[in-house]
Amino acid sequence: MMNNTHAYLSRALALASQRRGYCAPNPAVGAVVVCDGEIVGEGCHWQAGKPHAEVMAIKNAGKRAEGASIYVTLEPCNHQGRTPPCTQLILDSGIQRVFYAHADPNASVIGGGGQFLVDNGLEVVTVDMPDIAAFYQSYDHWLQHQRPWVTLKLAMSLDGKIAGPAGQRIQITGKQSKQLTYYHRRHSDAILTTQATILADNPTYLSLPDEGDTETPLFILARKPVLPASLHIFRQPRQITVLHDANVDSKILSDLHGRGIKTQGIKSTDNYVDLLSILNYIGAQGIHNLWVEAGGRLSQAMFEADLVHTALLYVAPKWLGSDAMPAFQSLEAPWAPAKQIFWFRAGEDIVGQWQFHGSPETIKYGKILNAVNI
Repeated sequence: MMNNTHAYLSRALALASQRRGYCAPNPAVGAVVVCDGEIVGEGCHWQAGKPHAEVMAIKNAGKRAEGASIYVTLEPCNHQGRTPPCTQLILDSGIQRVFYAHADPNASVIGGGGQFLVDNGLEVVTVDMPDIAAFYQSYDHWLQHQRPWVTLKLAMSLDGKIAGPAGQRIQITGKQSKQLTYYHRRHSDAILTTQATILADNPTYLSLPDEGDTETPLFILARKPVLPASLHIFRQPRQITVLHDANVDSKILSDLHGRGIKTQGIKSTDNYVDLLSILNYIGAQGIHNLWVEAGGRLSQAMFEADLVHTALLYVAPKWLGSDAMPAFQSLEAPWAPAKQIFWFRAGEDIVGQWQFHGSPETIKYGKILNAVNI
């Protein structure tokens, strides 16, 4: 039986983690209701527009919520949005004590939820939990900058190659690395890639090994769109947005619109794409966590523009040789500004987490690997 504040909040974090990537533009939140040292109700925010975590936990607790404590990863909301304020429900349920780990930095929430509960006679305690602070790092960043937190993934061989001669597709990493990629796609709000990568590799960008469920939204940088309907990315339901040059033929755009694909013109010249404006546009869609999975050209451009917050470098025990395609023009420059690096195993591959901005994740990747059965 769990009997301490940190344990209850850790359970709430585990609940929130299950729905990370599904709630944007809202953050993922978890909550547990505890009565006489026993968890009597649990809940998480399922998706935007659905009941919040506190609502689900209190509903599950039923009458046992009266006189109980609630432990929430994020400060309860005190405003009317697409759902009613959680603070009023907490009062009406008879809960006496509220513990939360992260103050909501949203201007319409900050301090209001906790203060409202205090003003109405409840005991309210904020708890310092570094792993929960790390969990909301991307949400804080999005609220401050209106741009997503960027996690970039790149897989390469020991000699720094990402494809065969002339860009020939080669399966570089193994099954465990693929499962890790599924995990990150599933728990990101959206994926950014390029038309060049899609045409070269014809990937699925699935978030689960089997097709069927609605997939993570996909943004495709395609300055002059050429995206046949036979591509694998169109096999399953998902929201797809093509980011194109402003002067693209209207017939091309009409065809994409007729297939249910959104389009957005972007700032560009012959040799330059305004990556910052792309991130600003994606952020305006409510995307907190952006997973970038493309080739070396976009990856290097994002590193050089200092737009990467976290990078995952998958290194496979293979040597592809001098004729294979290198990941970068320079292997040293993109990695030099990293604040901290973690290394871990994924089957036969080695994965490096390179942290460029913010605080390094305090939830070790061993837990993530276990969660996806690696």
